[in-house]
Formats: sequence, structure tokens, C-alpha cells
Amino acid sequence: MSRCLQHFILIFVSLMAFASTATADLAKQRKAFLSAEKSLQKGQSWQQEWHATLSDYPLFPYLEIQALRQRLSKASSDEVDTLRNKYPDLPAIRQLEVAWLDELISRKRWSDYIASYNSIKPHGYRYQCYLTQGLLATGSRQDAMTLAESLWVVGHSQSKACDPVFSVWRQEGHLTSDLAFKRFWLAVEEGNITLARYVSRQITTEQHKQSVDLFWQIRQQPTVLTRNTFLRRNLANREALLVYGVKRLARRDIARAARVWIRDRERFFMNGDSRKLLDQWLALRIAQSFEPDAEKLINWIDPMFAYPEVTEWRVRVALADQDWSLVSNLIEKLPEDLQSTPRWRYWSMMAQRHISQPDNTSIVTLAQLGGSRSFYGFLAAELNNSVFGLEQRDGVLDSDTVHALKTRPTFRRIAELRTLKRESLARQEWYAAMKQLDKDERRHAARLAHHWQWHNQAIMTAARESMWDELGIRFPVPDPMPLFERNAQAFSVDPLWSLAVARQESAFYPKARSGAGARGLMQLMPATARLTASNYGIAYRAAYDLYRPSVNIALGTAYLADMKKRFEGNRVYATAAYNAGPSRVKRWIEQRGDLPLDIWIETIPFKETRNYVQNVLSFRVIFASLMGMPVRLFTDNEMNLLAYNQ
Repeated sequence: MSRCLQHFILIFVSLMAFASTATADLAKQRKAFLSAEKSLQKGQSWQQEWHATLSDYPLFPYLEIQALRQRLSKASSDEVDTLRNKYPDLPAIRQLEVAWLDELISRKRWSDYIASYNSIKPHGYRYQCYLTQGLLATGSRQDAMTLAESLWVVGHSQSKACDPVFSVWRQEGHLTSDLAFKRFWLAVEEGNITLARYVSRQITTEQHKQSVDLFWQIRQQPTVLTRNTFLRRNLANREALLVYGVKRLARRDIARAARVWIRDRERFFMNGDSRKLLDQWLALRIAQSFEPDAEKLINWIDPMFAYPEVTEWRVRVALADQDWSLVSNLIEKLPEDLQSTPRWRYWSMMAQRHISQPDNTSIVTLAQLGGSRSFYGFLAAELNNSVFGLEQRDGVLDSDTVHALKTRPTFRRIAELRTLKRESLARQEWYAAMKQLDKDERRHAARLAHHWQWHNQAIMTAARESMWDELGIRFPVPDPMPLFERNAQAFSVDPLWSLAVARQESAFYPKARSGAGARGLMQLMPATARLTASNYGIAYRAAYDLYRPSVNIALGTAYLADMKKRFEGNRVYATAAYNAGPSRVKRWIEQRGDLPLDIWIETIPFKETRNYVQNVLSFRVIFASLMGMPVRLFTDNEMNLLAYNQ
């Protein structure tokens, strides 16, 4: 054996021994940390030996914060500030700060509260309300009254913490009819009609009362706006009355609402943001409802094609009518950047094909479009029998940058929190860390998360950093893949279809929860889960089961199969129903089910559902391509339903 080889082996063995020792030391510290944490939870006091054994352990700051929080009632501002300054970017410090403010409030230490409030700058009106109490208690009466006014003049009810200062503010005569009138309209804008009724009692100026009285008339019977003399030029907040009334009327008779709006926006010389916002709101509502005279009404509102989103919807209305000449003309009215997108290039080609252009024009356009990684790019490639263009490029991984990231305290904490399966804290640390990194470091962080198989964070970070071509990160094969395959076989659906649904729904985060209450990988509502479990004999106890991948994937796949069965095997309708609900999809089919399938997709009224359907179908293509499986966007039956073939 050569001396060089012997030297290399000696170094390698030494490094492995060092790594093994470091791992063993970390495991020993982890055990000591968990023991110390349990001691603190039992109310035991801080042990000095923890400093010696755990001070370099990644999660040691959590022990310090926990210890201080447990004796917060006896702590001083200096102690809290010392820990805040020591770990300014640690997410757990935010929780300590809030707990400290609450402690100061409960003890009415107003001077300390004001100082801490100004330093911490907490979110939320509640802490501002307590700030007014503190200012009042410490003699800063004028500042308290000024802040009280800004807190009162809002469109929602305030925290009860504001009530004591509001009472003083009113007693001193600061509440005027002008302020009440202003709050009335803020409440109306936020849809808080109960608050608006309450505030209207405090409006005393005759001009303001007249405006409010007309508001209630319009709310009860919006058709009063059709009378030319109902709104006069000298009315207070006349524009707000008109905007509110037109929206109210539109829900009953959108054509009449459009006529009232077109008449009065000119008569009252309305310009600026109010006009633009209502122009677009009304035009989009007309288009998305597919009113019989939609194009005529929208052209009254936007004759100069000033609003690109409205023009896009005018194209969709023309597509629903299959008026190909109008489709072509309207696409030409779009800004050039929109005309050049795969969506509108595809539909421009389709319009020319149906008007009378020779097939070779279609072939050239399909070939050009087929190279783009998008729903319409994939559709063009499939129609042209060409290879799907993935445009995949792997990012360059710099080992020095990755090493620097992994040795940062934040990333050491993240790695340790994930080892302890404390996902929520790890995610908080990750979001805080991203704020401290530059763009290149954030991109490397996404690659590092992918290496850790922390797929949700890798996917979301890659999206935020526009790493669109790094498909390995954006479309990984997740750990529960065998569950997708097993359940797909059990319920007779394509496993890549259910996988694509999960990727769209949660980006593979098992603990995902939507604002509406949908949970888990495939984002099921508890009520849907209960019904599906009952129908298919799947074990399910309560909503928390939806955070278990085995249960969630079984229920999600079963529900997907149910939607497919309900819509007679049509994956497009089933996918739309998974997102928007079967009742809506049934209504859309009744309205436009005779349309070619690609037109039906493009004319889905909800942007979220339209994108959802296109994404799920596209994601399935990407997964199949990356896994080396047969790739199709549409089945043969679905292909026959496209506008290209009709």
C-alpha cells in the first residue's frame, strides 16, 4: 500500500471518528435538554449545570426562554430586554414579548408597558388600546385622546380594552358628527352593518343624516337608484351611495345596475379609483355570470379596453359563444405581454383555425407553444404529438454556501427541531431565517431543505425565489408515495392524479390547514371526511385524523374517485368538483356543458378553480415525466372533446 493511500485512509478514518463522536455528543445533549425541559415544565428552578452541559446545544435558547416565562411575574424589564437582545431574531422571543406585555398589563405597570410597547411594537389593536390606558394613567392625556380617536374611527368593533379610554374621550366632547359619519362609511365598506346602525345614532348633522337615511333606503330597495332625481349633486358622500347602491342592485338585476352606473358615473363626473374599481367589478360580474347581453353591457362600461382583466373575460364570453371572429378581435385588444402568453396564443391559434386559416398555421403555432412548461404548452405539445417541454435546469449547489448555512445557529436549531419532530417551531425558525438571507442563500436553503426531504419548505421557498425550472425540488416524490399508489389501486384512480391533487392542495405539508378548515395533505373538510369514511368504510374518528397521511390520502383518494364516478369518468369535471364542490360544477355543466372541454375549463368562473384544474393536469404531466412513466395530458376520449377536434 502506498504511503499516500495510507495517509488518505488515516484522514478518512479520523474524520469518520470525529463525526461519530459529534453525533454521539449531540445525542447526549439532546437527552439532557429533554430532561431539563421536563424539569422546568414541572416547576423546578433553573440548574446551573445546564450552562456547562448545554450552552452550545442548538436549542439551549429555548430553555432560557422557557425558564424566564415561568417566572415572568417576578421578572424585571432588564431581564426580559437582556434575553430579547441576546436572541433578537428567534421566533420564540415574539411569544416571550407578548407574554411580557400581558404580564405588565395585568400588574398595571403602565410606565414599563409604554416603554416595552415602543420597543416591541406588537401587532393588533388590543395592545394599542392598552397603550391608551397607559398614556392616560401616566398623565399623557392629550396623546391618549389622539390615539383614542384613531382607534375609534375604524370600520369594525374594537377590543373592550379600549372602552375605558373611549368613555373618557366621549365625556370630554371629542366625538363629533363628522367622526361618526366617517366611521359609518368605514363600517359600510367592511360590510359591518350592525356597527353602522349603532354609529348612525351618533350622527347629528342634518346633511349627514340625510345621506345616511338615503343609504338605508338604497339598502332596502336598490331600485330607487333608477329614478333620475334620487341622488342629487349636493349630497354628502354621494359617490359612496352610488357605488354601494349599484353593487346592491347588481345582485338583483345586473343589467339595470349597469345602466344606472353608466348614466350616473358621467352625470356626476366620477373619475379616479372609485370609478375604475366599480367599472371592473361590474364588468367582471357580468362576464362571469355569462349574461345574455354580456358583450354589449361590458362594451358600455369599457369601450376603450382600459382594463386588461375585463378584456380577458370578454374573450372568455366570446369563447363560450364560440364566436371565433370576436375571440380573435378581442385578443388583439389585450396588451402585448398578455397576447404573448401561452394561454392567449393558444386561443388566438384556435380562433384562426376555426375562422378559415389553413391547418399549417395551427401546426406552426402548436410547435412553438409545445416547448413551454404550462397547461397550454402541454396541450399544444399533445395536439402536435411532440415531446412535452419541461424546461428543467438544476441549480448550481455551492458546497461552501451550504456549509455556511448548516453551521448558522438558526439552521442548527431547525435541524434539531426536526429531529425532535417539532415541525411547527422548525417552520417558524425557517421563515425567520429567510428574512436574514440574501437571494442566493435563500435558493441554496431551498436546495438544502430538499436534501433534508423537507419537501413543503423546499417547494414553498423555491416558489418564492422563482426557481421555476428546478423541477426536482418543486415536484419531489414524497415519502407517502406508496400510500398514494395503494389507495389509487383500491379506488381505481390514477395515482399520479391524486398525487398532483395533493401537490396542488398542500405542497405535501401533512399539517396544512386552510382558512376554511380543510386539513392535511389532500385538504379535506371534516364533514366531507366523515361522509366519505362512512361511504367507503374507512376508519376515521375525528378531524385530527386528517393530519395522518395514511387516513388523509385514503379519504382524499376515495373522495376523488367519488367525484370521478359522479361526473361519469370525466377527470376535468371531477378535479373542478374536488376544489369548488360538486354542486357548483353541476351548475356550470348545465350552463356550458355542451362546450368543447378546453373552452369549458377556460370559462370556469372562479379563477382559483380554473387555475386549480389546469395545475393538477399539468402537475400530473410533470410527475409522470420525472418518474419516467407514460405521459398524457388528456385521454383519447378527452382529446376528442377539445375545440381543436371539433
